[in-house]
Amino acid sequence: MRGAVYHYDQDQGFGYINGADGKRYIVGHEDLSPGVALVRGAPVEFQPDDGTARAVIAGRPSAAKSRNLIPRGVEPAQSPTGLWTYFWRAFKVRHVSFTGRARRKEFWGFFCSR
Repeated sequence: MRGAVYHYDQDQGFGYINGADGKRYIVGHEDLSPGVALVRGAPVEFQPDDGTARAVIAGRPSAAKSRNLIPRGVEPAQSPTGLWTYFWRAFKVRHVSFTGRARRKEFWGFFCSR
C-alpha cells in the first residue's frame, strides 16, 4: 500500500503513516527497510498489518507533489508572523470559504478580538 509519513520521531523510534485508504498506521524502527529515513510528507510503500505498517520502503513522489502545486487559497510558507497579521490574512483569504476547519490561532484571534 502507498502512503505518506505523518510523523516520525527518530529518538523514540516510532511514528505514523497516513495510508492511501485514509487510515493512520503506526510504524516502528524495526519495520523500516535498511537505509530508509522518514521525514514528514515523504511518500512510502508498506504492508498494512492490523493498524501497523510493516516492511516500509521509500516510495516515489506523485506528479502533483513533484511539481510543487499549491492549492488555491493557500499561501506558500513565509516567515513567522504576528497574531493579528496572521488573523487578518486568514480573514481576507478564507472568510467566505466554509470548508475545512479554523486553526487554533485563527479561532483565538477571532474570539479575543471581541
